[in-house]
Amino acid sequence: MTLRLIAKRVARRAVASAAFYTGYCALSEALAAGHRARILCYHSIAERPAGPFAVSTMVFARQMQLLREQYSLLPMDQLVSLLRQGEPLPPRAVAVTL
Repeated sequence: MTLRLIAKRVARRAVASAAFYTGYCALSEALAAGHRARILCYHSIAERPAGPFAVSTMVFARQMQLLREQYSLLPMDQLVSLLRQGEPLPPRAVAVTL
């Protein structure tokens, strides 16, 4: 068995374990079953954003205000918990990750 094959197997197991223990598996199954939620992933927030995945602190604050006014913001762990338990999600559910 080559070192490359061993590394691939270890990486696959690590990704599978991370997906299971973070709740990603439950989240994806529940969303596939018809539960609806949006997850916004912010990669970088800075006064002077650099790069295509960065947003300024002012834009981020405005976006969060809009979300508070028009959506049901949930912490990610609460979203995963609701989905695991098969509970209904609030209308227009959104989770934000940083």
